[in-house]
Amino acid sequence: MVPPTFRALAISPDYMKATLEQMHVAMAPGKLDAKTKFLIALTTSVNNGSDMCVASHTKQLKSMGVTDEELLEMIAVIAASSGMNRVNTGLRLFPQE
Repeated sequence: MVPPTFRALAISPDYMKATLEQMHVAMAPGKLDAKTKFLIALTTSVNNGSDMCVASHTKQLKSMGVTDEELLEMIAVIAASSGMNRVNTGLRLFPQE
């Protein structure tokens, strides 16, 4: 079965190729380990509300041995930092130099 994202991207082969290449480059081995990269990807997907990507990244992380406790801790960090972001945005608070 072809995932819906790839079916949608297939409408424009050039865009699909560029998107997949960007993901390949970003997720390739580098200074950050694979677990960290997928945790960042999951965080982004949670914040963007992408059910498709949340499911995909969660499945990948679990296959890497990430536990529900680790995922819940990550979600707690997202909730705390998102909450502080809302306070700063809502009150129009800016860094002081």
